[in-house]
Formats: sequence, C-alpha cells, structure tokens
Amino acid sequence: MREVALRAALGASPWRIVRGLFAESAVLSVLAGALGCLFAAAGVRALVALAPAGIPRLDQAGLDFPTLLFTCLVSVAVCVLAGLAPALQSARVDLKSTMVAGGRGVAGGTGRLRNGLVIAQVALSLVLLTGAGLLLRSFQLLSA
Repeated sequence: MREVALRAALGASPWRIVRGLFAESAVLSVLAGALGCLFAAAGVRALVALAPAGIPRLDQAGLDFPTLLFTCLVSVAVCVLAGLAPALQSARVDLKSTMVAGGRGVAGGTGRLRNGLVIAQVALSLVLLTGAGLLLRSFQLLSA
C-alpha cells in the first residue's frame, strides 16, 4: 500500500496505478498458466510411462487444444479476479493516513476482499488436494 501511496503522491493517476498493478498480475497469471501446462505435460508423460500395459487407449493420453485453451481461459479469469479488484481497491488509497503510518500495516478498509480471496484460495486448494489424492488412489488401484 505504501508503494501505491508513494506513486500517487508523486503524481501518478489512479488509472496508471491500476494499469501497473494489473499488468503485474497478468504477467504472474500467464507465467503460472504456462508453468502449469509444462507440469501437466510432464505429469502425463510420467503417468503413461509408469502405467502397466493393457490399459485401453493409453497411447492417446496427452494434452490437446481444448485443454490448453481452458488453461488459458482460467489464467485470464484468475488475472481479472485476483488482479483487477485489489488494483482498483488500492487506487483509492488515502495518501495522508498511509504516508503517516509509515508502512506499518495496511491503511484503511476492513480487508473483506482480501479475506474473501484468502478463503477462496484455501477452499480451492483443498478441492485440488482432494482431487489429486483421489486420482493417485485410482491410479494405485489400476496398477494393482
């Protein structure tokens, strides 16, 4: 918050601040999506290599265009949801209270948006971990 307040104090318009924070979020989400695709491709190759013979259509397993398109769409959605809302919120920062606070904590607001994003992140992480555990268990049963 102090960085945003400093930029605003130096004359940056709210639109310029939002644009900079959104660009940072976009770069992070695109890199995360690309890294996720690379890990998924490596994971599919590893699972195919470890799989026992006799599984039907195993040679057709892989990433296709709809999967990569879905990953790109999720990256864009994450960029918009997790990047634009906090950027818009931080563009309305109170310069005086933030600069007087000297960066000791977050100035203004109750942080409901931030708390909501943290709760959503934890919930999605639990869903993904549960799905990964079920996938590994199914793979273990198929291998046996």
